[in-house]
Amino acid sequence: MVEITSEDNRIVFKPEKNLTGEYTEKLKEELSKTLDKKIVELVIDLSNVELIDSTGLAVLVATHKSIRQKEGELKLVNVSEAIFDLFKLTHLDRFFNLN
Repeated sequence: MVEITSEDNRIVFKPEKNLTGEYTEKLKEELSKTLDKKIVELVIDLSNVELIDSTGLAVLVATHKSIRQKEGELKLVNVSEAIFDLFKLTHLDRFFNLN
């Protein structure tokens, strides 16, 4: 489902497929468990993600807000050109740290 690695106060999530529908709900549950812990940096590696629907965007926005409230940082890495274009179109490129 999601490959999760951690090192000190840094956790990396690597979803295995697109952030859509039912899969997004499962990812949300995993992220919620992680946000209960004290983490400084949460990285979501999107190298396996080709599509993000509105539920996927909602989970990413909620995760970003939650981690910021805890003075942490969310980074999205290995963002494809198509996903970057989606973030730009929705103006979320100003909200997220995209690499």
